Amino acid sequence: MKPALLLCCVLLGACSAQRAAPPVGTAEPAAAAAVVSQIQQAQALVGQAHWSEADQLLRGILASREFPRLELSQQHLALNLASLAALETHDARRALALSQRACLLSEADARDWFTRMRAAHAAGEPKDAVLALSTLAQRWPAVLGRLEDYSAVEEVVTDLDKDGNESDRYELLATLHKIKFADEPAAAGSWWRQLCLLQLARGERASAQQTLARITDPYVLISIEADKRFDALRGESSRGSFEDTIETGIQAELRRAQIAPDRLEPMNRLATLLITCLRFQQALAVTDAVLEREDTGGQRAWRDYDGQYTGILERRAEALAGLERWPAAVAQLQAASRLNENGLPNVSQVIDLASTYASLGEPQQALTTLARITPAQVTPFGVMQIELVKLKAALALHDESSAASALAYLRSHQDDAVSAYQEALLSAQRDADGATLLIARLQDLKRRSDALVAIQVYSEALMTPADLEQLHSWRALIQRPDVQRAVAGVGRISHYALVAPGY
Repeated sequence: MKPALLLCCVLLGACSAQRAAPPVGTAEPAAAAAVVSQIQQAQALVGQAHWSEADQLLRGILASREFPRLELSQQHLALNLASLAALETHDARRALALSQRACLLSEADARDWFTRMRAAHAAGEPKDAVLALSTLAQRWPAVLGRLEDYSAVEEVVTDLDKDGNESDRYELLATLHKIKFADEPAAAGSWWRQLCLLQLARGERASAQQTLARITDPYVLISIEADKRFDALRGESSRGSFEDTIETGIQAELRRAQIAPDRLEPMNRLATLLITCLRFQQALAVTDAVLEREDTGGQRAWRDYDGQYTGILERRAEALAGLERWPAAVAQLQAASRLNENGLPNVSQVIDLASTYASLGEPQQALTTLARITPAQVTPFGVMQIELVKLKAALALHDESSAASALAYLRSHQDDAVSAYQEALLSAQRDADGATLLIARLQDLKRRSDALVAIQVYSEALMTPADLEQLHSWRALIQRPDVQRAVAGVGRISHYALVAPGY
């Protein structure tokens, strides 16, 4: 089951079997009873994830003469189910229209607004998505605070960061900050960093300090340490050292994993943090424990197997690579790439496998791996990663035409993943262009944090000889006088015993 569907159907109870059918209203008794029976059938189909059948049935229900005569509670249930079915059959526009109708009814609840948020995002309506998320945060903070998967919420906040104004961002982030999350969302660190900057701009220094204290993500903390915009808060924090904060974060993730043994997501987050902190053997032990349980209990051992198991395999591959067991790491990535994720082809692991082949000096194998992916399966960000692998493979094969084509795509679509374009310029030895891009990122208020994280000095773990050569070129680029002047104007560079996060 998809994580977003799990939220709607399990946590929020959109398809709860305990929900009784409402009484027949003012319609003709026999006709109304037939429509109510159809709504119950649709509810059962949605609960079984039979989306096409549910969508077809619900279309007929909403178009029937009896529908407007039903009790409002019956109409609400039908609209709730219909919007979810339309969304899951990839008709985002219709899903948005249906969820908007449901939200106008007095019976509207968190389920309707959550579906509306997802539908608005999928339909390319960020303002409506933000409205839906803000409504959820204001009216149902307890519900929003105990979700098991925040990916849909994170997408909406990202859209706001791209397109919203400062006032919109401040209002939404301040509302989210008031929520006591049972499990802090993985992206929350970047939310609070952005909120802290907005608070500082408004002169809310005490609030900014409180917001800052909530951040535990290592790379977000690094971005704050490196950024002169936060200098006004230095020396006022009661937080311990960087190392103490990281250790506290590891212990918190360990507790999350222990209290939710039926979920893989906490195990993934724990393994990811251990790898970040160079604790590869411990991360390998975490992933091995999952594999051992899968051998005995199967997929049903975890509620979120479909969306999380391939991530566990990738974490295991990273841990093996950190221990310099590259053949085993590649084998693990190969296994992960053959599994579906949420019922769909596992594109992310296929791209990561191809990237690993390119880094290991096997360009033809990298291209053969990429051939398993069709364009329709990939997000704009994913396409950027594919083109980066194609560029590296073409350069290794001395295929100037293909290299030029890949670099041209990366240049014209750099806003989809600027870090991929930065790495592409490095691979193509376009140092002047790379320096210009890095300086522009440092000067851009929205892109500065990621750029500052990228220029810090990290461990050389998890790197092939080709990766190391590229890293040395990166460090040389950062030492250019023009780049150094740009860095000095906005931040600083330090050393961290962590895995390098990329460019």
